[in-house]
Amino acid sequence: MLKRRDFLKMTSAAAAMGMVSTVPGKSTSGDYKTKVVAFDAFALFNANSVVAAVEKMFPKRGAALSLAWRAAQFEYTWLRNSMGKYDNFWNVTRSALRHAARASDIAINDAQSDELMQSYLSLRAWPDAAQTLDRLKEANIRLAILSNFTLDMMRHCVVSSGLEGKLDALLSTDEVGFFKPAPLAYRIATTAFKVTRPEVLFVAFGGWDAVGAKAYGYRTYWANRASAASEDMGYQPDANSASLDRLVSFATTGNS
Repeated sequence: MLKRRDFLKMTSAAAAMGMVSTVPGKSTSGDYKTKVVAFDAFALFNANSVVAAVEKMFPKRGAALSLAWRAAQFEYTWLRNSMGKYDNFWNVTRSALRHAARASDIAINDAQSDELMQSYLSLRAWPDAAQTLDRLKEANIRLAILSNFTLDMMRHCVVSSGLEGKLDALLSTDEVGFFKPAPLAYRIATTAFKVTRPEVLFVAFGGWDAVGAKAYGYRTYWANRASAASEDMGYQPDANSASLDRLVSFATTGNS
């Protein structure tokens, strides 16, 4: 039997994109000039510290609970897109934690929930993040985070990760009331910077996000840090690497 999680992985992107009528994205092949690089938050911020916090609170059960929590986070965003019932990512993350704890048969009180939620306000940067941002900035490319995170979550993590002053904009899906991969969520970047879709290079952490951005019409770099299998949705990222090591070359020359 097809499990809900597997079903959501296959259908959520299509369902969310079908909710909003948009003009199909232009082809991203051929001539281009990267004017903006927009990062998903997790492409810059390492969430492994959340796993450590959960393990400390629930020894020997932290890894499983963290995995269930992370899965529920994204399931809930996709479900809310499909239902047309948006709530911000902070609230979604808290709801996902409660669900994951129940599903894992772990009792968690409000104080424990609050403590674990705070871990999402102090994420550290991946080791290659700061240098990559600096090199892109030297190439006169504008930089942004385009994320389901709330602005408050992003601002806290920019400080905790030491990336202050390296980004031109923090763009939250709260602006439009749809989570990625809904087209309106990706449109935030073209609206904010007044550029066309092929002029934006989107850096995804999740394969589903790479697919969503590509379907919208962005050139897409998948920072596949988890070495995950690619999605089978009819779209593939333009570049795929386990880190940001090839991003600057791809953004400036088109070669990955």
